Amino acid sequence: MYEQAKDNTRTLKFTGYKDNKDNKDRIFHLILPILTILISCEFAHNLSDHTHSPSANTPTAIQQRNQTTQAKSSNQVNPGSEKNQTTHSPICPDTLIIGIILPERCNMTSYAKITKDVLVRYEGNPVLQASDFLPLRMRAVYNSCGVKMAEGKYVMLCRTNQLNHKTLLWGADSVDGLNWTLRPEPFALPTDDLWLAVTRSVFYDPRVTWIDGEYKVLIACEGDQNCRVALFTSSDLQTLKFVNYVNAPDNRNMVIFPEKSVDGRYMRLERPTIPSAGGKGNIWLSHSPDLIHWGDSYEMLKTTEVWNYAISGLGPSTVPVRTDEGWLILFHGIMNNCTTREYSVGAALLDLDKPWIVKHVTKHPILFPVAEYEMRGLVEHVCFPCSMIVEPDNSVKVYYGGADTYQCVALGQLEDIIYACKNW
Repeated sequence: MYEQAKDNTRTLKFTGYKDNKDNKDRIFHLILPILTILISCEFAHNLSDHTHSPSANTPTAIQQRNQTTQAKSSNQVNPGSEKNQTTHSPICPDTLIIGIILPERCNMTSYAKITKDVLVRYEGNPVLQASDFLPLRMRAVYNSCGVKMAEGKYVMLCRTNQLNHKTLLWGADSVDGLNWTLRPEPFALPTDDLWLAVTRSVFYDPRVTWIDGEYKVLIACEGDQNCRVALFTSSDLQTLKFVNYVNAPDNRNMVIFPEKSVDGRYMRLERPTIPSAGGKGNIWLSHSPDLIHWGDSYEMLKTTEVWNYAISGLGPSTVPVRTDEGWLILFHGIMNNCTTREYSVGAALLDLDKPWIVKHVTKHPILFPVAEYEMRGLVEHVCFPCSMIVEPDNSVKVYYGGADTYQCVALGQLEDIIYACKNW
């Protein structure tokens, strides 16, 4: 309360308050506005050096101050930390200070000025569809892995759904990576009891890596043991030799790096399933001495670090490609909405020596469902990548499934994907 002094001045004096929670709250709410004004005035005073002249609020001056703020912020990063860190832009100092809005000195409409498509749909899409199997009746062909062989020809391992949606792995060949010819018969796969149990529901999403002078093929299997991944090898992708299962349930979306780690171990990206995340999860990296036994694992990219388009889930999709900027990978991101969920394509750059460190990641998808063959099908609103080929001229072919029904290709340039990782 206020007390009137003999000299007619008024002083603030706390009287009659007992030491209880309600009265402490009253005191707090009485003092808070005073502290707010004091802090705001002090902050405004500190800004006066920058704002006393008309030139201080020019775009150039504002940009220079922001760059200084960013430089100071970057110097505070712990140099010993190897964990992936999400970098946030510094908060505009003229925006909101404990509930007081200061004068307009910042542009709050900051956004990525994306002016071109990173990936462009091939005009001949879909490059494969169920009708291409005629006179055989199939339901869908999608989420297939395209590979460029050493001699320059292309091979695709195609996920193919029969009419009852039991799957086949079908081969296709091409001389340009765009026009494909299906082989007469699917790949021969195991027939033992364990394989039949592990794949009782479906097998899918082949991923192919060239390492150790041969192709390593990973195929996800869904059946009596939830999701397990089978490892095959091949010298020419004409036939496949089964090796073993390389995980306990439930783990999927695996891709093997085309090079070993600096200490001589194999590396793979993967997405363990987290039940609390609705059966989805984050991207991890694991190591192995023999491609069978895996461990020394790092959680490297979380859904919460990829903004809205992957907030409901994500997983590795393509074999990492070595670039001067780091290992380039594509991943699929999932966003649930009111009526469906959308699968889009993102990209990231990983550290070359410590690839569990994410250097850059796209905050916007580089491909998302728009075309009819991506919007309508067995599963609507889906662009699901499975492989990426970088040509000698740095042009890129991305092989992806549309709406879990059609096999498609998107075209782009390596430098544009890298730019998107670093800037968008």
